[in-house]
Amino acid sequence: VLKNVHNSLCSIIESAGLELSASGLNQRFNQEGVDFLKGELEALIGTSTKISERLKSGLSKKFKRVIVVDSTSWQLHKKLEDRFGGCGGDASPAGIKVQVFLDALSSVLTEFEVTSGDVPDQKYAPNISEIFKKDDLALFDLGYFKLSVLSDLIKQGTSFVSRYLHGTTVLIPSSTGFKTLDLFKLLKKLKENQAFEFDIYLGAQDKLPCRMVATRLPKDEANEKIRKLRENAKKKGKILSKREIVFAQWNIFVTNTDASVLTAIEVTQTYRLRWSIELLFKQFKSTLNLHRWNHGNEYRIQCEILGTLIVAAILMIFHGLAQALIWREDQYHNEISVEKLFKLFKNNAYQLLNALKLAIRDIRALFKNLLTQILSNCKKESRKSRPSTMHSVSINTRKITCKTLKNKTLLKFVLKKTRN
Repeated sequence: VLKNVHNSLCSIIESAGLELSASGLNQRFNQEGVDFLKGELEALIGTSTKISERLKSGLSKKFKRVIVVDSTSWQLHKKLEDRFGGCGGDASPAGIKVQVFLDALSSVLTEFEVTSGDVPDQKYAPNISEIFKKDDLALFDLGYFKLSVLSDLIKQGTSFVSRYLHGTTVLIPSSTGFKTLDLFKLLKKLKENQAFEFDIYLGAQDKLPCRMVATRLPKDEANEKIRKLRENAKKKGKILSKREIVFAQWNIFVTNTDASVLTAIEVTQTYRLRWSIELLFKQFKSTLNLHRWNHGNEYRIQCEILGTLIVAAILMIFHGLAQALIWREDQYHNEISVEKLFKLFKNNAYQLLNALKLAIRDIRALFKNLLTQILSNCKKESRKSRPSTMHSVSINTRKITCKTLKNKTLLKFVLKKTRN
């Protein structure tokens, strides 16, 4: 997995020192092999939650787990079209997608699911509520935004932070029941460069009680975002609307957490933890070469994916342990780089393979040495002007003030616009 860039049968045999022919190895890629690796991956996930260490931060005192969910996908050989459908268009007719759940407080991969590439996140979204537990915090993007899913999470006591899906009805209470909030007109009116929060209800029918947090982007970031949106609109023969320009200047989140649990500033900082899974996906493809296989053997593809996920899960256990150790020493000022850690293991791939033949005592010594190397060589470069994501969510942000828009103020604004 770590060394075979082209991953041919002959290179696997040579690397692992197997006494097999290529056809003999190929025959071992079958349903029995797939079931075996699935069982090993499930066992590893169960074990990793027991041996992992949670990072001691403000979030760990409020939530049992902070789970980031996202997916990564890539194209497959066209022969696999019947088994793994692709996304269509100019891409291959075959594709695959992996749904990944990552606990940001321990770096443990808590769940995987492999699906066809043509299964959108919106369609998969109803499954995620089964993964989360009471007192978890779920972080996900708009691909999983569905009112029925948010409703399930609220009922089972799971907290969530998600971006707001534009167009979703936003209601605020009034003396006669509920009034629809015109978010576009509200944001257009606001001028302060601060965070705003207010209590809302999502959905005309669902009326889910939530809190909305809106933070204006820095001017240079907003201008760059608008520039890219204009370019995309131009390619499609469209013109960017005033509404799209206004919304592009804001980060808008919805959450069911109370302000006493996560302040408006903490909501925006905590959501940044989603970036951790993007860094992991980058290593899936740049270091583990997950997307480079180009053959038509259905069972081999599944075995290779499951084997790679096993390797990734093991490496993330080391990441979590090293991160916990380093935080004991310097109080949140350093962070372990996922990229550097994956490359360190890649450089030691043959040593790790040979370690499988060693006695347990020698394996422990090897792993202890690897942890020492991780602590010495895999730290992120520290920048005082740009603190790491984990450092940002760990420091005390409750001294930072933000403006809260009371429902009375919102109602007065809405009624005024209605009269006009």
